[in-house]
Amino acid sequence: RQCANLAAVSEVGQDASMRDESSFFTDSDTIIAIATPDVPQAGGVAIVRLSGPDAVRIVTEVFRPAGKTSRTWTPTSHTAQYGNLYDAEDTVFDEVLVLPFLAPRSYTREDVVEIHTHGGGICSHRTLARCIELGARPAQPGEFTLRAFLAGRIDLAQQTFGRDDRLVEERTTFVSPELRCWASLTAAEAVEQLIAARTHTAADGALAGLRGEGPSAAAKAARAQCILLLAEVEARLDFEDDLPPLDHEEVLRGIAELERVLQGALNDAKRATVAHTGLTMAGIPVTLLDTAGIRATEDEVEQIGVQRSQIAAVQADVIAFVTDAAVGWTSADDDIYQCICGDDVAGTSAPALLIQNKTDLSPATGDDDRPPVPSYVIDRVEAVVPACAA
Repeated sequence: RQCANLAAVSEVGQDASMRDESSFFTDSDTIIAIATPDVPQAGGVAIVRLSGPDAVRIVTEVFRPAGKTSRTWTPTSHTAQYGNLYDAEDTVFDEVLVLPFLAPRSYTREDVVEIHTHGGGICSHRTLARCIELGARPAQPGEFTLRAFLAGRIDLAQQTFGRDDRLVEERTTFVSPELRCWASLTAAEAVEQLIAARTHTAADGALAGLRGEGPSAAAKAARAQCILLLAEVEARLDFEDDLPPLDHEEVLRGIAELERVLQGALNDAKRATVAHTGLTMAGIPVTLLDTAGIRATEDEVEQIGVQRSQIAAVQADVIAFVTDAAVGWTSADDDIYQCICGDDVAGTSAPALLIQNKTDLSPATGDDDRPPVPSYVIDRVEAVVPACAA
């Protein structure tokens, strides 16, 4: 009863005295209701809707297609047919369109038939009375929607906006904080909201709730994840005896090796970082890029840093090689040179400078046993610039 009250949509026109409360939840009945506003002269068309196992039989007895040799109606799902309605004396009392929705492709997943009569009230009520004579029962308010829910056509987790763009009172507490701006309404309420909507926003929100968009989608995704986790837990419980014994020492060795690799990668990344700084020289803004850590290496992580430095050097306007004049030209210096300006590197046509730092700390000329700068380096650079450590 509570669900039915929530889903009180425009299934009106029934006489309360005709309703059988004891058969409200009897899905074997074929129910009938006027689905359009039951107001005299409210419109040119009225819709009488039936749902249940005898819906097709009842309509077959009251309706005959027009212009056919065979006067027996053979329904085709989702296809409208024009014809006449006949009373118990076999007298035509209205011209109608009949639109069947055969199970399970219907709102209630039962056989549903809509009879589109002329409006005004008289024709629709005569149709209602004739079908009741043939075995249909007047539907309770919201019973069509209740049957849709019981058949799994809609669910109570679907959400929607409140009417007239205002949030409706939150009815559940399990939604996440991100979704608390949505009102937690049932799908039955979404139907009611869509019918009662007075603005486009309210109608769009109600339709979104009916379609299961919004928090319902998040709830379904969470449910699917829980099912997967439950299946994994049950599988582990069933096959726990087949697992090999755990070697704790091997695990500890693996953790130690992982720590070593991570620390090495961190150190390599620090060495290969391209640092940026800016300054102004003679009124011209200049960006300096420090590419420390360039060298030949087999380490994949360090290779990435070297490649980044090479790309920065290729794109530079000027390349400045800084060496330690106190120790002379070293193999590390040569590695850097080969990575940036070697014969195997393409695209490094930018002018280069050789800056010899710490020239004030270099030994006297007679005692100079430092390795000299190779001639191929001297030929490549534009100039050799001495610099002091002080």
